[in-house]
Amino acid sequence: MVTKLKNPFIGLMLLSFLLTSPGCNRPKIQLNLEEEIEYFGEDFLKHFPREIYPQYSFVFSQDIFDSHPHVWLKVRLSELEKDSLLNYLKENSIATYAAEDTCVLALDSHLNSDNRYESDKQNFRTRRLENKSEACGVELLPIPKFYGIDLKEDPNSPTGLWGYNFYVLSAEKGEFYDRSILTNSAFAPDGWDHGISKGVALNESTNIAIYWSDVW
Repeated sequence: MVTKLKNPFIGLMLLSFLLTSPGCNRPKIQLNLEEEIEYFGEDFLKHFPREIYPQYSFVFSQDIFDSHPHVWLKVRLSELEKDSLLNYLKENSIATYAAEDTCVLALDSHLNSDNRYESDKQNFRTRRLENKSEACGVELLPIPKFYGIDLKEDPNSPTGLWGYNFYVLSAEKGEFYDRSILTNSAFAPDGWDHGISKGVALNESTNIAIYWSDVW
């Protein structure tokens, strides 16, 4: 299934293929990221794989009103790939969070698959997400909330997932793109009006990984 929604303000591309069948004995396919690289630049997606098994979900969003620009890729891994990725993430991540933990700083945490086209943040110029860092006793870094129907697995989880660990590879404050493609910060975490977050959410029991790269 391929769905495209585009207007002058919002761009979203969603490709979804079932992740329920094993599929890891099938030949891999090339992941074409030309459009996303042209929009965000090569560095934005350098941690994404370029070859994947056919069962996957992919989201490319330019949304600056209801959500924020992001690229998400959900894939199934072989056992060897899972182990290799896990070793890489443990060595290179700067923070790790459990998907179901309440001490997380989830971007656009107000969104779910039902309201994601109804929360025009341009009407909320002073609203901010609570930064739980002080209450949790640790400096939290922003991670995505996976609210789309093809990526979320638990609507009651603050991240939309359950059983995953979020490995943050990079998180920086600042305006890294032209203001025309950035949000107005209405639903940005307090203290993070603009920024970038990159990483991988990994479920070790199901061998499913979700690569993310978000900017706001």
